[in-house]
Amino acid sequence: MRTAKQTLQSVPIMLFILIVIILGLLSLILVNRRKNNRRINEYLKDIPGPSPLPIVGNSIGASTYSKGVLRYFIDNVKKYGKTSLFWIGSNPYVFITDPKDVEILLKDTKNIRKSRTYDFLVPWLGGGLVTSTGDHWRVHRKIIRPSFNLNMLEKFVQVFNDCSDDMLENLTSKSDGERFDVFPIIVRHTLDVITETSMGLQMRIQRQEKSPYLTALESVKKISFTRVWNSLLHPDWIFDNMAIGKEFKRNLEMINDHCMKVIKEKQTIGLNDKSFLDILLSENQGEFSIKDILDEVNTFMFAGHDTTSTAIAFILHCLSLHADVQKKLYEEIEANFGAEVGTLTYRDLQSTVYLDRVIKESMRLFPPVASISRVLDYDLELTNATLPAGCYVECFIYMLHRNSKIYPDPEVFNPDRVDAEDQHHAAFAAFSAGLRNCIGQKYAMLEIKSTLIKILQRFEIYGGETISNLQNYVVLTAPDGIWMKMKPRRITS
Repeated sequence: MRTAKQTLQSVPIMLFILIVIILGLLSLILVNRRKNNRRINEYLKDIPGPSPLPIVGNSIGASTYSKGVLRYFIDNVKKYGKTSLFWIGSNPYVFITDPKDVEILLKDTKNIRKSRTYDFLVPWLGGGLVTSTGDHWRVHRKIIRPSFNLNMLEKFVQVFNDCSDDMLENLTSKSDGERFDVFPIIVRHTLDVITETSMGLQMRIQRQEKSPYLTALESVKKISFTRVWNSLLHPDWIFDNMAIGKEFKRNLEMINDHCMKVIKEKQTIGLNDKSFLDILLSENQGEFSIKDILDEVNTFMFAGHDTTSTAIAFILHCLSLHADVQKKLYEEIEANFGAEVGTLTYRDLQSTVYLDRVIKESMRLFPPVASISRVLDYDLELTNATLPAGCYVECFIYMLHRNSKIYPDPEVFNPDRVDAEDQHHAAFAAFSAGLRNCIGQKYAMLEIKSTLIKILQRFEIYGGETISNLQNYVVLTAPDGIWMKMKPRRITS
């Protein structure tokens, strides 16, 4: 008769055997799937790329690359050319960087479905505009578009003004000539802005030393991206039972509880027609369920807060390295708006010229969204290959913006470049293009301009350093910080 000790000793052995059996079955399924997918393999056989491993493809190589996932794809795209193939698990991803191919993909009216990459954002963003497709996406986009009309944008500009005082105060505390990481200050500013414009809520995160809400957002964002390129985390039954999955669930619940609380308060106390949420609740009750509204608010919070803070911080980084550009930009700002920080209007923000060029050139070098992905429902004819239905396509914006034929010396920051669109209008895609272009593009540009004008009126920026560690945690990120120095342009009483 077996003793309790013998039974316990046999458990690890039984568990090991079970794992081996499961992995063996998964291997057979995936190998069989790839064999059965002969049409895709036939079409993709001539597209170069790194050799995949069984089952996991190139995902282990990407997720364990010493320089990070983004650099893995940068280095391999440089090696294999403008069209290259990667396997994530058993899924083929074709990376494209030629503007002609990018235009073909982004302007295709049939292949508009986001790829499996975005599936791991669905638990967070639900059926919002970023992740949805088909009729759901078309109906929601049509209804949401008026939320960015001139009247609403003018109201949003006032919010940008109101939130800037706290940002300038926080920057003043750092303007002693010592190096500091500017990103945490900018990200708190944009989060205050987005919570007020999206939900009509003044959170005053800039006045808080620690923000649980911001911490939860950062965690959900990073975990979502980590899961994308690690095929071992793709199955829900594995991810949900791991520590990383439990952390994700805990933080997501906090974000959703917060948003739902605001939605219920709005329904109780009434609407004021000043925020994105007010518009959704007042005008579209017949089309949007509460879950739809939650998804769109979460989407607006993510897209409007992360991308703008990233853009602003990297623009400041570029200015900290280029005193000549900063001097020229300040001269335009002083000529148009004066030397003192004041209230800006929507019309004011239409009068800039050189500022627009500085923003665009920085977003060329540091696009907030480094890659856009689609899954093909129909075959797609590129300039040098036909991609079959069922294939995933990555429009690799980071490398699109470094095409030396269009951008001579592509790593050099030069706002005086001839517009790339003069050579090909898809050569710049920081806001995407086609049917699924960024619906909040005007909002983002207004916030970026307003923030930069106020910072440059108050401070001189210098002492930046080249950023060697770039990652793509849903949006482009500098994990080691964006460091620089600031000093007041004049002594204020």
